[in-house]
This record gives sequence, C-alpha cells and structure tokens, in this order.
Amino acid sequence: MSEYYRQQLDAGQRYQDFVARGLYRCGFPLVNYQTRDFQLRHGENEFGLEIKFDRIFASSGKFWIEVGEKTHSTDERWRDSGILRDDNAWLYGIGDYNEFWIFGVEHLRRYYAKLPQAELLTNYRETSVGFLLSREVALRLALKTIDWRSVDGLEIDRPDAAPPTSAGAPLNLDTAEIER
Repeated sequence: MSEYYRQQLDAGQRYQDFVARGLYRCGFPLVNYQTRDFQLRHGENEFGLEIKFDRIFASSGKFWIEVGEKTHSTDERWRDSGILRDDNAWLYGIGDYNEFWIFGVEHLRRYYAKLPQAELLTNYRETSVGFLLSREVALRLALKTIDWRSVDGLEIDRPDAAPPTSAGAPLNLDTAEIER
C-alpha cells in the first residue's frame, strides 16, 4: 500500500467518523463497518449510505463522482467503484467538513449514463476515473444537504478545531433539540 493511498484512506476514515457523529447529532445513528472485508461484502454500513470526502469541493464548486478505480496506475483493468460499486448503497453522501450532500445512487447513475464519454476524467495518479458534478447540478439532484456548521456539538471534531480543554458537558437529552 502506497503512502498516498494510506493518507487518502486515513482522511476518508476520519471523515466517515465525522459524518457518523454529525448524523447522530441530527438524530440519525449510523454505524460504519470498519474492515475492508465487511465493506466489500456489505457496503460501508447496513443502511446503504456510501460516504465520500471531497476536500476540494469548497474551492472548485464541483464534486468528484468516482465510477472506476485501480489499485495501481499500471493495472490494466478498472474496477467499478463509487456510484457503480455493486453493494448495498442506495444513497451516496459526499462533502467536506462544512457541508454534506446526499444523493440517490440511481439518480447519479442515470445522470452518468447521459454524459458524453469525453466528460469522464482520470485523476493525475491514473487510479480513479469519474466525472465532475457542479454545484448547480448537485442542487437539482440532491435529496438532502446538511450544513455541518449549524449542527451543535461538531465543532470539536473539525480538523482545524483547537484541542478540547475538558471532556465537555454531557448532552442533556431532555433539553436537546434535534432538527429533522
């Protein structure tokens, strides 16, 4: 496993943890599978929500939607991934530490099927193939968007947050407001 792949995997797993906590804070508990074997057989979680971290969406205004991957650029064959992976995912969530967008996998597949082949792109490492989804199109296709900045209790989990000085006050379930 290359150092780049390890870094990408770590960033993706940290983001999955952040999303799981954020969804929990919104009243939706989500438990992600941790092992590669379980994820390959069952998807990222039992609910069927694929979670992707897009670290350049904020600056580009476009999501990278992956449809194929290779372990190494020298591999001959692309494997279906992202929205084309054959697992239990029926929802595709993508975003960063500010916002999270949820799409129906079938909606994204239909959009992809209508794209001209010329709009498919390969990343600079030649290990991922996909397309760019603009904010404008994303607004039309998204089932739900979440602004993480408005979700109470997530400040400490952002990567740029200062380390906590204490464990923090426990959540009072009698007075907590959960937005649905």
